Amino acid sequence: MKILQIAGSGTVGIERMGPVSRDICNLSNCFQNLGHDVTVVDAETTIPRVNLDSRVRVLETSTVSRTQLGKKLINNKLRYLLSWKTEFQFVKALQRLTSLENFDIIHAHEHVPALILSYLCRERLVYTSHTPTWLKGETFKQKREIRFEKFERLLRIHEADVICRCSLTIALGDYLQTALPQAPIVVIPNGIDLESWVPVERMEARRQLGIAQQDFVLLSVTRFDPVKGIETLINAVKELTNKVKHLNVSIIGPLDRFYGSESSVSSYARSIISKTEGLPISFKGFIHNRSPEFRCWLSAADLFVHTALFEPQGNVILEALSMGLPVVASRAGGTPQMVGEKVGLLFEAGDWTDLSQKVLFLYNNRERLKSMQLNCRKQVEEHFSWKGSAEKHLWAFEKIRRKYPLV
Repeated sequence: MKILQIAGSGTVGIERMGPVSRDICNLSNCFQNLGHDVTVVDAETTIPRVNLDSRVRVLETSTVSRTQLGKKLINNKLRYLLSWKTEFQFVKALQRLTSLENFDIIHAHEHVPALILSYLCRERLVYTSHTPTWLKGETFKQKREIRFEKFERLLRIHEADVICRCSLTIALGDYLQTALPQAPIVVIPNGIDLESWVPVERMEARRQLGIAQQDFVLLSVTRFDPVKGIETLINAVKELTNKVKHLNVSIIGPLDRFYGSESSVSSYARSIISKTEGLPISFKGFIHNRSPEFRCWLSAADLFVHTALFEPQGNVILEALSMGLPVVASRAGGTPQMVGEKVGLLFEAGDWTDLSQKVLFLYNNRERLKSMQLNCRKQVEEHFSWKGSAEKHLWAFEKIRRKYPLV
């Protein structure tokens, strides 16, 4: 099968690629290993694509990448308009590089390119909805998000319209089927490469990080965005401080809303940090998930806490489970499909009392916690391997290829 993967960030396969680029990279490698002909179209980069299988063909456009656009110091309205212009230029450049008619499947990973391509090759177009942020509650949307969403719905160019237009949409959890029951949607969660996630011995990890052996460590990895529910964790810690001895809460993540940011601090982050005075909470900033330090944190913690009020599929949950770290997570988005009772506990999203009770239960039931630790990697291996995810994708692709064969 000839598969065209549509990227555009300019980061697929590089060392510091983001979550969506990582998904494209891993799927492309697996498709190639399973005997298929894979081409990735991405914005050009001078950084070597060391993580991408050398057999995967790469076509680079000279257009501005999404990564570059995200770094421009411009107002939100202009950024929004430029993003649409950039995506049109990207698809136009793609058409100059190759013919869409040469591929059995065109697999898009961003909403705007998928919309444009739906008018060019609808029958063979598969779209993966990685971040349907429009599904989060109105309370957690910024005013500009609401305005842009109304504009897109009026013109029928919203992601929901794209999902209904494509031959097939892949969702990471069943939340999308609930929102759009009339659309052709199949649920295929992302995977993880277990070989890259080898636990560090707990005492050694704590020694390297300077964490006392007697500490009960809660770890959270997040961005400073209201939808991530950081305040839920802070309020839960207030309830736990006098009940859990040697409580140590560490939060990893950029101090603004953008993945990979290492220097800027948003006003929202400042307001959150001010609420933690006197609490056993420390903010570690952005630590790349490919770094040895990140793996040490996952190995040193007792529990991973995920408080997002909406999350399509938190890849960091799979990373925690791969390192043998049990998870206490909000019942939201695709999270319940990853966190079963054998590897963690779920709490009602936004309910910090429920969260504190779940943490306290495991703190007081160490045998149950130990049992979860032993089950974590096994669950990931059985249900969330990249090979398994790729095989499910190919099964869905094959149905489309049979229905719409190349001439």
